[in-house]
Amino acid sequence: MKYILSIDIGTSNVRAILMDSKGKMVSISQKELETLHPFKGHTEMNPEKIIFQTLDAIEEVLRKTNISKDKIAGIGIANARETTIVWDKVTGKPVWNAILWNDTRSKEFCEEYKSSEEMIKKKTGLPLTSYGSATKVRWILKNANIENKENCLFGTLNTWLLWKLTGSKVFSTDVTNASRTLLFNIDTMGWDDELLAFFDIPKSMLPKLASCCETYGHTDLSFFGAKIPICSMIGDAQSALFSAGCHGIGDEHISLGTGGFLLKNSGPQRPKDVAPFILTTVAWQFKDAKPVYCTEGSVFSVGSVVEWLKTHVGIIRSAKEIEGLAYSVPDSFGVYFVPAIHGISSIKGGERVRGTLLGLSSSTNIGHICRSALEGIAYMLSELYQTMNPKNNSPAKKIKCSGGVSENIFLMQMSANLMGVDLLRSKNIELSSFGAAYLAGISLGIWKDQEEVKKLFSVEREFSAAMTPKDKAKIIRDWKKAFAAALLFSDI
Repeated sequence: MKYILSIDIGTSNVRAILMDSKGKMVSISQKELETLHPFKGHTEMNPEKIIFQTLDAIEEVLRKTNISKDKIAGIGIANARETTIVWDKVTGKPVWNAILWNDTRSKEFCEEYKSSEEMIKKKTGLPLTSYGSATKVRWILKNANIENKENCLFGTLNTWLLWKLTGSKVFSTDVTNASRTLLFNIDTMGWDDELLAFFDIPKSMLPKLASCCETYGHTDLSFFGAKIPICSMIGDAQSALFSAGCHGIGDEHISLGTGGFLLKNSGPQRPKDVAPFILTTVAWQFKDAKPVYCTEGSVFSVGSVVEWLKTHVGIIRSAKEIEGLAYSVPDSFGVYFVPAIHGISSIKGGERVRGTLLGLSSSTNIGHICRSALEGIAYMLSELYQTMNPKNNSPAKKIKCSGGVSENIFLMQMSANLMGVDLLRSKNIELSSFGAAYLAGISLGIWKDQEEVKKLFSVEREFSAAMTPKDKAKIIRDWKKAFAAALLFSDI
């Protein structure tokens, strides 16, 4: 039997999974990635360590199964989008650390050139924010000590990994990752000269564009002792949308990891009349086919809130502990946690708001704080859903969910209550890894088409709204007050 190796590089870890030809995960290995915070608003990683941890995860997943490398039919890559790496094509060395997607060092530049946002959004579907890769590339070119800028190459995590795995032979990216750079025109499906001039980035730095499902190159013999085809690349949230079988117009999926990302399939036509804080982006594209578009809204602080409570505040010892503490109290006792550790992208005012804890008293305990943190995330997801579905009048609508944070039963139930929809948690919570594997399998001919892989999705648990309209209205009304107070504080 042949196997597919899927590599999924996220914000806090990298996963390698082996999938068989029946779509079953045979083994998984996960390695943590160290995040660096040299200054306020700066979030970085060592690019070389990303590669080291990726190779370590691959070696471990093969050791677990005792499957030889020659049994791997192909490789698929999924990755956290927008994270930016610039390196010297001669030495192969990065000129700066990888700047992560949630880094905000270029915020002042974005505010200074806000008048150009309409032009940028018309071309890219994205607002001018510090999350776009172009703002990070611009910052690196102006601040790094670079001897010869003509030798510089830019890529997101997928491009960097492809370059390394192929022995510096293939410099390419897929259209989903390209569509998050602020340099890619989603109408013409190509790099845009006007945008390159605006950000002062030479076109020679940019990778070759490709679909999400084709052979880009083969691994160098020095890695696996074999030339294995690398035949899919896709952004992680889009990968989850694809593997959840959300292939029809209007289908929605929520990825709950470090952040929360709600994607809605828009079909082959770019959607019109998109809400001001919602993105339009490329969902996926097969070779020689039209792209599929989607709209996307995001809450940047989901798993990162739990990690902050564990690592920086120290009130929980593990991510799983927060659920038990939330259930240990009947309510949050008037405590409100606005979970904007990294901002809130798709809600009005979210670009300014900061994380805020309100309503503390001498009777407040850890349970109240933990419950309010999860309630705050659920409220933000509800606001996001309403922003993307302003005309929703169908309480029976179902949305598929995946990601590590979706294992939290309290958060899933509270989110279903406030959103007023049924949330379907995937049996395989790491759907971003599966999407890249499915696309690779289609490229290799293991599966005929997307209709065949759609049948592989299965639901592990369904969460239905179970809150009275009166209680829901009160909770949302109180949370709106808390959010308004957090916005007021952000102006101080």
